[in-house]
Order: sequence, then structure tokens, then C-alpha cells
Amino acid sequence: MSKIKKMIIGVLLLTITVGLSGCGRLYMPILKPGKWIWGTQIIGSGETMTIEPGTKVFMSPDVILFFIPAGETGELIIKDGGKLIAQGTKDNPIIWGEDRTGGGHIYFQETASDESIIEYCEFNEGYPITVENSTTIQYCKFNNVKTFLTQHSNSLFQYNSILNSEIYGGNVCVTGDNGINPSPSIYYNDIENGGEGIQVGFLSFPIGTPKIEYNNVKNTNEEAIYYYSDISTQTLKIENNFIINCNGKSGVDTTGEQSKNVTYTNPRTTPVSNAGCGW
Repeated sequence: MSKIKKMIIGVLLLTITVGLSGCGRLYMPILKPGKWIWGTQIIGSGETMTIEPGTKVFMSPDVILFFIPAGETGELIIKDGGKLIAQGTKDNPIIWGEDRTGGGHIYFQETASDESIIEYCEFNEGYPITVENSTTIQYCKFNNVKTFLTQHSNSLFQYNSILNSEIYGGNVCVTGDNGINPSPSIYYNDIENGGEGIQVGFLSFPIGTPKIEYNNVKNTNEEAIYYYSDISTQTLKIENNFIINCNGKSGVDTTGEQSKNVTYTNPRTTPVSNAGCGW
């Protein structure tokens, strides 16, 4: 066989191998700085992915022959008892995205381990998170990124700084349907700019009971807290939040006029001093 033929076969085999590895089962237990998550990666039964402090994570779509992208983004799926431990530090956070093209979706399915944790991470544009279990997300920065707490989610979402997720729509979205509604705890977050600060929507009974307390919501283009339901006329009750300059209105809101279908309890007139990620 000629050298040229061998070279062509080698390139084809390499391309096929990379394409297959992007289709979901290249399990990486530890991610170190500068590591790519290529295509759809699944953390399943008995598996734990640990991401070390200081790591920059970049995600790319699956590929087919000759490195042609098979989609727009990569995806990290955690399910069936799988666990993601992404714990940076205040001085050495984990960065998702930032200075390379592409993006990816982090998806905690209902069956993912509730011991999963995301802490001291920075998520940049193109890296949304969907949570259906009780994962803890804390001390993180979200820059133009949406977080979805859906279905079975009883997650703890606290001490995060969320900036300008998008002009319209929620920075943090809590949604349920088909009789499965989430009840996450959303505490001590600092939310600024973007569309709605927090969006809550339930389309079926039973109604979820999210706890929204001690958050700062500032300068959003739409409602600070927006609640909607096709099946109930009740309002959403929130406590001890500081809301200012939202939905085209000026000043501190203590009556609910900058939100929709929301009842304020003990509204604050000064910011929550320890809300946000602190770095």
C-alpha cells in the first residue's frame, strides 16, 4: 500500500474516532485546565466528573466525518446517579467559555445525584444550565447566561451574581408542567440588567413553592419577578428582597409595581449587603 493511501486511511480513522468520541461516552473523571468537552458527554451511574479549581472549560458540538460540526453546541448530561463536582475557589474559579467560540449546555436530569455541586464558577455567554434535581449552585458568576430550574428541581441557588442574561426573558427561570413543578430555594443572589430578574411559571397542578428571599434585583428591562400560571389566580409570595429600577420604573419598589402577580413580604429599602458571589 502506498504512503498516500496509508495517510488517507489514517486521516479517515482519526476523523471517525473523534466523531464517535463526540457522541456521548468519552467519560472523563477529572478535567484539568484548558480541557474541552467535545460533543455530548454523559456522566452516568457510578460516575463522578471532578473539575479542578482554575480550569477553563470549553465545549464543542459533535462532529461527523472531516470534523464537520453536527450541531451548534456541546452538551454535558448528568443522570442516573452521576455526579458533577465543579468546585473552584474565590481566588481560582472555574471558567466556562470566555475567550473561544462555541458554547454548551449543562443538563442535570432528575436522576442525577443530588450531591452534585457547582461552586465558584464563572459562566459566560453560551453556557446555560438546566437543573431538574437538587444540585447546589453557589458563589458563581453568570454573564449573559440563563439558568433553568425545572420540573423536579428542589435545588439550592444562592450567593450568585447574575448580570444581563438577555434583554428579554428571565435571568433565572423556574418552570414546571405535566403535574411536575419545582420548588427551588433562591437566596442571596445579586441580579442586574437583562430582561426579567426571576421568571416563575407553572402550567399544571400541583403548584410549586419556590422560596425567593434576600435577593437584590436591579435595573432589569422587564419585571423584577414575573409569575404566570394558566391554572391558578394566586400570586407568588416572596420575602425580604430588594428591588429597584425595574420594568421601566424608578426607585425602590416596596409595593410590587415593578413585578407581576407577586406579593411582597417585608420588602427591603436597602440592598442585601451579602448577596452575590463576593468575588
